[in-house]
Amino acid sequence: KALYGLKQAGRCWHEKLDEVLTKLGFECLTCEHSVWVYLRDGVRLIIPVFVDDITIAGKDKAAIQLVKDDLRKHFKLRDLGPTSWLLGVQI
Repeated sequence: KALYGLKQAGRCWHEKLDEVLTKLGFECLTCEHSVWVYLRDGVRLIIPVFVDDITIAGKDKAAIQLVKDDLRKHFKLRDLGPTSWLLGVQI
């Protein structure tokens, strides 16, 4: 576990997140290492990550809730509800 603020902390965070999301069935895009995609059984979820901000995008609300519940087992989360602003852009 890396200490916050250390040079390697960001890399450790990304490796841990990748490990957890991969176990959940997500695949990291090869062209963009901060985006994970889940495509199974008609369910499509996309998770873009900026630093430690995670957004879960998809139409299946039950699948989104399952992912949030699974992520809570590994990380301390704050659910800010539906996204209206992302990286300074109003959606």
